[in-house]
Amino acid sequence: MQGVVHARADSSSTKRIAPAPEKKRRLGADSWGGVDTRIRHIMQPIEELFATGFPGSAPYPWGQRDYIKLLVRHILLAEPLVEDFGRCFAG
Repeated sequence: MQGVVHARADSSSTKRIAPAPEKKRRLGADSWGGVDTRIRHIMQPIEELFATGFPGSAPYPWGQRDYIKLLVRHILLAEPLVEDFGRCFAG
């Protein structure tokens, strides 16, 4: 998503892995610029449950919402993407 150097959009390697980064964007799993727009229907109820159940909680260092973002988007949804990327190079 970010970098000084990147592969051309029409390169064979970019085409080979295309489904994996698209899924990563859709899930908002990139911690550098990813957004949760397409998974708000999942994130919002979790945020509301946490805020209601633990109103005084402020996990270090950024608070409830970023804590949930880390656990759900950047761990739970991001880690299986490693397998998706790997499958792009099968065979």
